[in-house]
This record gives sequence, C-alpha cells and structure tokens, in this order.
Amino acid sequence: MKPNRIILTLASLGIASFSAFAETGGAPNLKENAERYFQAVYEGDLPALNKLATDDIVISYPIFETIFGKRAIRGIDGVRAFSKHFSSKWVGREFAINEEIQQGDTVVLVWQFRARDSEAPTNKVRSWGGISVIHFNADGKVVSEVGEESSPGPVDRLKDENGEPSHPDS
Repeated sequence: MKPNRIILTLASLGIASFSAFAETGGAPNLKENAERYFQAVYEGDLPALNKLATDDIVISYPIFETIFGKRAIRGIDGVRAFSKHFSSKWVGREFAINEEIQQGDTVVLVWQFRARDSEAPTNKVRSWGGISVIHFNADGKVVSEVGEESSPGPVDRLKDENGEPSHPDS
C-alpha cells in the first residue's frame, strides 16, 4: 500500500480564516489542524497561528539550541516571532507531508521542506525533512510541537542511488 503524500506550495494555499474545528460534528479534526498549524507556522500566517495554538505553546527542535541558545520557544509571542522570521528567510517554500499518524490528542507528521535561503549570499536552495509530534488540547489547539529534523530528511534517506523510493510500500 502506498502512503498518502500531500505536496503543498505554501504560498499558494492562501490560508484565510477557519475554525479550529472541522466539519465533524463539533469534534476537532486533529490531522487537519496539525497540517494547518504546521503551514501557518512555517508560512508566517500569524492570524491562523493565533487560532490554532494556545497562548502557552512550546516548540522544541534540537537545532534551536544552536540557533537560539535554548531548547524551546515558549509562548505564542515567541512562536509568532519565529514564524515571521522563518517565513522571511526561506523563500519559494515547498512543503510535503509524507505521512500523518494520530493517536488520541497527538498527531505525528513526517515531512520534507525545500526553499531558497534569502539570507545566504548565494540564495542557495536547501532542503531537509523531519518528524514532528504535535500535541493538542481538548479544544483542538496545539499545546506543543516537538521534532527532529535532518538533511536528507527521513523520506529522502529511503531513496536509492537514482532518487527512486526504495521502500517496498512506496
């Protein structure tokens, strides 16, 4: 069986206003919320981020210690500042969600990212991937995102020397 793969060019999504609740009889659709949240953070969509995350949200990736000197970004204001800077630094963003897994109030995303570094002298295109664990509260809002990332990302590591998927289910 082939895994579902969603490829998104973030600038073309045009995320406008939406509720944190999907059309599921009032219950939050956490997979959908995880995708929207992830897109909002890395596209710099601050109004959407405000709707999808709690005020006391925490985001942690190993790279944060190198970049920011701390393991986590805490609070919506810190996440908003990170989102705004990230979206201005990385242009021509392409984002792919390769797999989503939900258990209870947690969604795991396996993803890939590719963009041009506007702050680098050469405007070099860079890509990486990762795995993010996103936790939600009872209202369907994100309370934390904890992730690991690498270059090449998890999906790209499964490709053979010709760039073709080598995983039997791909």
